[in-house]
Amino acid sequence: MRPDEFLRALDLLPAPLHERALALRAYARSTRCADCQRIGDAVRLALTAAHYDEFGSATQLLDSAEQQATRHGSTCRPQPTNQQLGRGRVGRWAGTTAPLVAATDASWKGRAGGIGYVVSDGYYGLRSRGTGRMDPTGYSRVLINELRAVDFLLSAYEEAPSGLIVLLDSLAALRYLHHWQAGETEAMPAGYSLRPRRWSAQPTLVRLAELVSRAAGPVLRPRQGALRPRPQRGRRRPVAHGATTDRRVLRHTPAGARPSRRVPARLAHHRPALTESHRLRTWR
Repeated sequence: MRPDEFLRALDLLPAPLHERALALRAYARSTRCADCQRIGDAVRLALTAAHYDEFGSATQLLDSAEQQATRHGSTCRPQPTNQQLGRGRVGRWAGTTAPLVAATDASWKGRAGGIGYVVSDGYYGLRSRGTGRMDPTGYSRVLINELRAVDFLLSAYEEAPSGLIVLLDSLAALRYLHHWQAGETEAMPAGYSLRPRRWSAQPTLVRLAELVSRAAGPVLRPRQGALRPRPQRGRRRPVAHGATTDRRVLRHTPAGARPSRRVPARLAHHRPALTESHRLRTWR
């Protein structure tokens, strides 16, 4: 059971049962320990019973889970679960005291894609995925992967840290996140399937929309140099907005010559890279 699913189900319990179930939260995750798995099954069944207002059954199941947890103790060490795969931490960043800032990114080439994030306190995550039969094609595929990267980041926390700043380089993805923060959780990228998933109670973006719509959600901002993908005529894949202008400027600027004085202002942040890679003497 995912942390966000557990917290939603926890809200259905009355106060006395709420505290008891919260103390058993660690057992609701996937594990390789058979005893922990049995305890987790009892906790999950208790939450299911509460969903149907069977609070007497929920109480009995929590009694059973607590008794098993007492007998089991802490003899087994926590094992990596599917939610922890691909995640890690840079040790030398662990002592930072500055406000938490995270950056997410995604990529897609051919039939393979990747998502990742890094946080200023050293935590990071990397994950790859192939094309699924419910994945859209074209621009929407890239956009959905950018949003999946944000979900990958936030799913690392049982509750997102207060004041967490999340930086994205996709303005289109940022617009959807702002819509969801404003309560418009029905807005979804074109082509995204809302059909039930076998591996999760909710589609990823539906879960993400509900998560960021909460009042204490993360602060979402564009990363410096954020790009808006724009399809080009004659191209099968979208390219970054401004890339055509970059090529046009360089095509008509021979090595050693001055570029045109009428360079678009939005290319100013590319100045060091372009002057180095194309041996331009000056840039105005």
